[in-house]
Amino acid sequence: MTELNTVPSRIAHASSHLDARLGGASFLRRNMRKIFPDHWSFLLGEIALYSFVILLLTGTFLTFWFKPSMGHVLYDGPYEPLRGVMMSEAYASALEITFEVRGGLLVRQIHHWAALVLMWRQKHTQMPGKGRTNRNVVGAPFYPSFMAKSGAYFLFTLGVIAGLATFAQINPIWLYGPYTPADVSAGSQPDFYLAFLEGALRIMPAWEINLFGTAEAGTLPMSVIIPGLVPLGVILVGLSLYPFAER
Repeated sequence: MTELNTVPSRIAHASSHLDARLGGASFLRRNMRKIFPDHWSFLLGEIALYSFVILLLTGTFLTFWFKPSMGHVLYDGPYEPLRGVMMSEAYASALEITFEVRGGLLVRQIHHWAALVLMWRQKHTQMPGKGRTNRNVVGAPFYPSFMAKSGAYFLFTLGVIAGLATFAQINPIWLYGPYTPADVSAGSQPDFYLAFLEGALRIMPAWEINLFGTAEAGTLPMSVIIPGLVPLGVILVGLSLYPFAER
């Protein structure tokens, strides 16, 4: 045997002892050689997993300062526009994280962006191709190929989310002030099944076209037609054309 193939006796005895007690050798041997699909769609599931991991890490960090309490306090923090305003403890603690905790704003925005990047991916991660059937998986083993690829992809996902959190501001809560229902301009709420359509309707300017040059003949509400139909039409047309583009 060459020097590279020999195992120090202490390590060999320790590993044999652990395997005899725990029986982990067969488990490791089976899972380290587990095959993972190499189709690009499998990476979408990894994005969901890594976003969830980032959510857990950043959420754990934020829990040390966030206070989920609706009790009212008088704000006396460093943000001058809101100083002396009554607000909930939850909102005051979020402002504390933003302005007083070192790196708090960055971590809070990473947490928010990770929640938006998080997607649900069920299947199918192996598309038809040469040598691929419903009873096999064509790809790379977990160790070392997939492990290295997966680790690099996690760092890439973290870097993209951190970049978004650094350069793309999201949810600037200090500009909104404490929540009061009377301040809501639109008498609607973003139901989950409307996805982004509710937000698109809110940000669209109040454009309308008078039919035949007069309002009495009727109006064409572009503020509803454009955000309500154009994005949805693009998505539906894209979904219809995708199978042909995949071929």
